[in-house]
Amino acid sequence: MRIVISSGHAKDVRGAKGPEPWGLDEVNEAREIVPEVAMRLRANGHEVVEFHDDISQTQDENLKRIVSFHNSQKRDLDISVHLNCYIPTSGGRGTEVLYVTQQEVAAKVSAAIAEAGGLINRGAHYRADLFF
Repeated sequence: MRIVISSGHAKDVRGAKGPEPWGLDEVNEAREIVPEVAMRLRANGHEVVEFHDDISQTQDENLKRIVSFHNSQKRDLDISVHLNCYIPTSGGRGTEVLYVTQQEVAAKVSAAIAEAGGLINRGAHYRADLFF
């Protein structure tokens, strides 16, 4: 498969950030996750293209830039890595995978992430209201 994976948000358009001193910074964390996932996908024989937005200055510009990049690529699967944060905890609280057309794939990915990380599997969730 040819897979395009991007980190959510942009260098100057930050995503979720938890309260200090333990606050998770979504952009920084996603930018660490994307190369690791890409490496593992490549090790399993997939062709992977990575993308990080270092240019956008507004959320609208960022959303359009990420989608435009993905759409400019020939690919079998799109992945956009996002993290949410709420309150400081002693560990992760769960994982979920949002999908538009591939419920079965999303369910398998969510279960695999949850198992690998010892997280609660919150499952696959259909979302037609997202820009990406």
